[in-house]
Formats: sequence, structure tokens, C-alpha cells
Amino acid sequence: MSTTYESHNLNFLRSIAVCLVFFRHLYGRVFEESAGGINLQLVGVLGVWFFFVHTSLVLMFSLEKQSESMRSLALYSAFILRRAFRIFPLSVATLILVYTLAALWERNPIVSIEDLPSSVVLANIFLVQNLFGFRDVIGPLWTLPIEVQMYLFLPLFWYLARRVGWKWFAFGVWPVAVMIALAAGHSRSSAWGVVQYAPCFIPGVLSYLLWTGVKRSWAFLTLPITLASLLCGYLLIGQMSQTGGAWIVCLALGLVLPRVREMKAEILRNTVAIIAKYSFGIYLVHEICILLTKEILGAAAHRSLIALVSVLSTAFFSFVAYHSIEAPLIRLGSQVSTRLFRPKRAGAFEAV
Repeated sequence: MSTTYESHNLNFLRSIAVCLVFFRHLYGRVFEESAGGINLQLVGVLGVWFFFVHTSLVLMFSLEKQSESMRSLALYSAFILRRAFRIFPLSVATLILVYTLAALWERNPIVSIEDLPSSVVLANIFLVQNLFGFRDVIGPLWTLPIEVQMYLFLPLFWYLARRVGWKWFAFGVWPVAVMIALAAGHSRSSAWGVVQYAPCFIPGVLSYLLWTGVKRSWAFLTLPITLASLLCGYLLIGQMSQTGGAWIVCLALGLVLPRVREMKAEILRNTVAIIAKYSFGIYLVHEICILLTKEILGAAAHRSLIALVSVLSTAFFSFVAYHSIEAPLIRLGSQVSTRLFRPKRAGAFEAV
């Protein structure tokens, strides 16, 4: 299989995912927790499920490209190292910012310094808080440990996928993952929690296997219609089971993505490319920006003004975060992994 993940459709999916999370917190913090009877919590977590499918799909492509220049053990090690450089620098910088605000500003709206003992801070720095039952310093950090822990298994899924094909993943691996997740749901140990999300990542692997194996005959409009339908369906299913609904949503999305033709509208392509580029920064800083904007402008400020300033400040700080921390460390991670693991030939892939 030889393909690329430089897909405008995947940029669209990532943009929608981060916008759903942003909308959930913006509307919930600035206006009210329920939008016309809609459970905003479900809207936000749906964005997270979209992220999980997108992440696993993109990383399958990344592993495929890296495999062209690295042997198996080096490939696994380089993959983990590059992901560490991708995730931890901006996450740690965000934590430092939050801790500094808490230490210097007693009544800051984000978190109290009393809620940040060293054990909590260290667990969040290393993104293992879910394994030991510690709180998340800020809301968006709840998903990062799950992603980081799934990184340990994604290369194994990639090796397996290339050997067994999509049918085994669709009718064997995914159902088994669901059964294991159901069993893990009855465990009292928080360490088993990550297993419950494996059925959300595996559809990305399935989508990767189908990417060049099925005809991309569905119009691009199918994708936004699918996402909207999944939103409506999840608002119903999620009321009964957020996690079980997530498995169904992710499987449906993984099956649809490879069949949709690439978007052609240049303006939309450029717009979603920009949002996708800065999405990690948006994801990490948006809630901080919303809370600080509310506090600084005060209760007397019009809610529309608070929303506008929150959007603009999030855009500004995610831009700064990307160019000052995220992008330089991604490049450094690529350089370090290439030097350490000696590609078989020139042209080592620079993962994003």
C-alpha cells in the first residue's frame, strides 16, 4: 500500500473536531450549559471521538512512510520519540502557564493552587493522571493520556493491519476490542480505562486499510452530512452510553472516510488547512482563553463581546504556541529520531 495522508478531507474532519470541542466550552462558559435542550457535553466529546479516528488514520500513513526508510525496531522507537516531541512540549508549556497563574493569582478562574499538589502536577506533566486517578489540571488534558498510551499500540496495529487486511479488522479485531472494552468497564482500576477507547482508534486503522482498496465515488458533501448525522445520532445514543455510542460513531466514520472524494472548493480547503494546522494549540488553550476573557472583561460585558474576544485570543495564542513551541519541537523530534535510528536510506519521513 502506498498512499498519503495529505488529505483535505482529513483537514476538514480535524477542523470540525476541534470546533465541536471549542463550541462546547465557549457556549457552555459564556452563554449556558444547554443549547436549546442539546447536551453540550455530548457535542464536545463527539469532537474527541472524531479526533481519535483522525489520529489513528493519520498515524497509520505516517508509519507506512517511515517504514520505507527504517527497520522494524527503529521504526517503533522513532515513532514513539516523534510523538513525544509532538505532544509533550506544548502540553507541558500549557501546564506551566496554568501553574504560574495559579501561584501568582489567588483568585484566577482556571484552577486554585491548593488543587495543584506536586503529585497532580507531575501526573499531568507525564500524562499518566488517568492511570493513577489524579484530576486533570485543565479539562482538555483528559484525552491526551489516552492518545499517548494508545501510541504504544498503534505501531502494533499497523504491523497487524498489513498482514491480515481490512476484513479481519472489521469482523475480528474491532469486535474483540469492544468485548475487552466492555470487560474493562467493569474493572475498578482506573488503569484499564484506556482499553475502553481502543474501539475508537481501531476504526482509523480500518479506514487506512480501505483508503486505497475502495472506490472513492461518494461526493464530498457526503462527509459533512455524515458528521451531522453522527452528531444527531450521538446526542440520542450518548444519553444512554457515551462510550458505547462512541464505538459506533467511530466505526461508522472509519468506514465512510475512504469512500469520499476530496473536496474541491479552494476557499474551504485553505480554511480547514489553517484550522487543522493550529488545532492542537486551539484544543489546549481555548478553555484558558475563555475563562480569562470572562474574568478580565467582567460580568457586565456583553456575552457576544466575551465570545468574540475568546475566539480572537484563542487564535492568537494558538498561533504563537505553534510557531514558538509546537513546530520547532516537531522538527527537532524528526531530526533526533533520524540521527538516533539511522534510516536505511536517504529521505527519512518527517512525521507531523
